Amino acid sequence: MESDLMTALSGSFVVVNFGAGGDVDYNLPLSFLKTMTLIEADGGRQPIHTNDQYHNKYTVHDIIAGNKIPQRFTLRKYWGCSSIYEPKQDLIRQYGLEDYFEAESFKDIVPITLPEILNDYGLGSVDYLKTDLEGVDFEVIKSCENYMDQILAIKCELRFQPFYHGEPFFHEVVDYLGQFDFELIGLKPVYWKPVTAHRKDHRDGRVVFADCLFLKKVDVVRRLSKDKVALAAAKQVIIAAMSRKKCYAEWLLDQYRDILPEKWQEEVGALVVPRPLHGRIEQVLKGFALVSSRIKQRIRRTMRDRKGEKRFDGSYVAPGE
Repeated sequence: MESDLMTALSGSFVVVNFGAGGDVDYNLPLSFLKTMTLIEADGGRQPIHTNDQYHNKYTVHDIIAGNKIPQRFTLRKYWGCSSIYEPKQDLIRQYGLEDYFEAESFKDIVPITLPEILNDYGLGSVDYLKTDLEGVDFEVIKSCENYMDQILAIKCELRFQPFYHGEPFFHEVVDYLGQFDFELIGLKPVYWKPVTAHRKDHRDGRVVFADCLFLKKVDVVRRLSKDKVALAAAKQVIIAAMSRKKCYAEWLLDQYRDILPEKWQEEVGALVVPRPLHGRIEQVLKGFALVSSRIKQRIRRTMRDRKGEKRFDGSYVAPGE
């Protein structure tokens, strides 16, 4: 085991982000970002806003799936609806999404798989897998069974109301990941409003999907071999912190203190401390300026790329319960 945390992480901290369109860099100090090997991909036309200040960064332009079976990829008017899976037309009508799902072009492709990508880049493991693949998430997750013992966290988009043919229900994926000792520790649900005469005035809707964060159980991490356990524990604390689960990250740190070197505890401990109020205000202002700039860019791009199309107004999205 390396005595220096950054040296130990460099080249061995692997983060995979499939469906990365519109994403920005993780909220980590630059010293941590520089240790990360990032693999990112997006099959739509939305740009990815990450920088190049990583140990390694690989951007994949192929369509991702769980196998090499030839598929047809459909690029739809709203980039976020593009997929190799076909949507259910009754649900498109239920929520009034016809304009967004209108096909713009088709491309016959042979997908690339995550194991294939890892092999191409000479990587033997994944620490954090994130997927947002319009129905294909579970297929990709299942393709990683040989890596499940090494994966420390998975974030994916799961549906309570499967929108695509071949897409499983939320509970099926939760049950599957439970078999590999993953716990659901984060859930961000999204509510959609069906088409009704008074939809624009309603505040409620049906819970359709959620962004879900799963972490490997603490006792399972602690049972890893002596040469792996400390680094895996440190990585899991880092992943929880950069996933905006700082309280849980701090709890994880407490569970792992007896196996982490003191210097490592200090370094990852800095990631879990809540920001002082003035620091948070400054961070919010910086974030607001950045988001405002990107919103303006997206509006200009949307108006240019989608002439004649109904403006994306999010009228079907409800604020929740």
